[in-house]
Amino acid sequence: NNQGGAGLKMMFAVLTMRKAEQLQKKGTDELASAWNAMLRNGGVNANLYAVDPGRILIVTNGPGLPHQVQKFVLEQEDIDWFEQDSQRTYPGGRTKPIDSDEERKVRELELGWRQPEKEKPKGKRRAKAKARE
Repeated sequence: NNQGGAGLKMMFAVLTMRKAEQLQKKGTDELASAWNAMLRNGGVNANLYAVDPGRILIVTNGPGLPHQVQKFVLEQEDIDWFEQDSQRTYPGGRTKPIDSDEERKVRELELGWRQPEKEKPKGKRRAKAKARE
């Protein structure tokens, strides 16, 4: 009994860093609203949330909707990638992102969108493993 993609599905639309910086969080919220209306006009019931500047979470609950959302997202301007189930799809036949994860991380730190990661203390895990032996 295959539901063909029924049930709650979560996807992300990730914009290029250039566009994310241009829109900021407020502009990303506005874009999510506009896309929501466009999708609904096309008969696709989805909920869109701007989770970060340039990153939109899309939630669907119905068969065939994730595929329709993916098609829609990849047709929009300034898309770096569409992501579902940790799988990225790039528009226009690209095979990799315009902005790599590392480049994004550095830029997001510079912009104050991301907090520096705390250094993980090294060696603690090994001690625990030894204690278990």
